[in-house]
Amino acid sequence: EICTLSLHDALPIWACGTGPAILTSILGFFGAWYWFLPPGHTFSLEDPKGQISTMVGFLVLSGAVIALGEIERRAQTRLREMEEQQRNLAAEAVAATAKFRAVFEQTTVFAGIMNLDGTIIDANRLSLEVCGYKAEEVLGKLFWESPWWRNHKESQDKIKAATAKAADGVPYQEILLYSFADGSERVVDFALFPIRDQEGKVLFLHPTGIDVTDRKRVEAELRQSRENLERTVEAR
Repeated sequence: EICTLSLHDALPIWACGTGPAILTSILGFFGAWYWFLPPGHTFSLEDPKGQISTMVGFLVLSGAVIALGEIERRAQTRLREMEEQQRNLAAEAVAATAKFRAVFEQTTVFAGIMNLDGTIIDANRLSLEVCGYKAEEVLGKLFWESPWWRNHKESQDKIKAATAKAADGVPYQEILLYSFADGSERVVDFALFPIRDQEGKVLFLHPTGIDVTDRKRVEAELRQSRENLERTVEAR
């Protein structure tokens, strides 16, 4: 990769990096010539305090210029290190996002992401396509007001209460009724989990669901068959 510097970037580096180094060399050369190499200048004790003050001032100025250059050099090094760290973090975030999307979209359960107030910010394709909804019908809505629950007031109330608890870090799980877009009633094994950061702070909420309508129907049919069988045996 070719590294280029703009004029805006180059001037500070010259002013407090390369520039002071060259300036210090020039001042050091003429200072040494002026003070120590005859006959350029002969040291005189006629005004020793003034000459000593001048020399000290020269040395202090040279030291200050060198110090400024070193400070800028370290600042530029630190800036490059921070930029590299930011690039690495950005690359890691992209990779993590790609992995999350792969799992999120390929899972066999309904899944979504909510803000702590219950607003839906993402929903996987399965939860939309299987149920017959479009993303614009659910995203940005409060979860309990989304079309999945529109015909089931009890489910809405339970999810609203569960959202407040999940925001405080308490998971929730229950069998609930919901609806497809065509109005048909379905049964879902619903769960709501808090998503935490490394410090344990809840950042988002993660609702999931598994449609158990067929399983519940089979269980009901088996239960009904067992009851019928028991009644037949008792009648005999």
